[in-house]
Amino acid sequence: MYRDYNLHLNSQLAVLTACKMGRRTIVPREGMLSLAHAFPYSGSESLSVGFWKINEKAGSQITEIFYQKLTEGKDIASALGEAKMYYLRYANRKALSPEFWAGIILIDDNSPIYLETIIS
Repeated sequence: MYRDYNLHLNSQLAVLTACKMGRRTIVPREGMLSLAHAFPYSGSESLSVGFWKINEKAGSQITEIFYQKLTEGKDIASALGEAKMYYLRYANRKALSPEFWAGIILIDDNSPIYLETIIS
């Protein structure tokens, strides 16, 4: 984990969708650390992270809509909120439970980000 603190990302947004990336652990003589904690130190202005184990299908659906909303020019918090609302609108009964969608959170800057569309 220590090498992650020395990355030089210079990014507007990092998205960590694997489960429990935001979860902190206690490291002797260091205190509370997590992989998500390393990204702001490494130059990422914002971070979208899974705080607990999130259903893979739900996580991928929310992330896909999140990216779509970002390309429409939404700020990061609005894009994530709208992605979750869209997911809830179409999810089946069991998948409406917050354990499926509420663990994806935003940390730090909420500014809009500017994405380039690359056509190949």
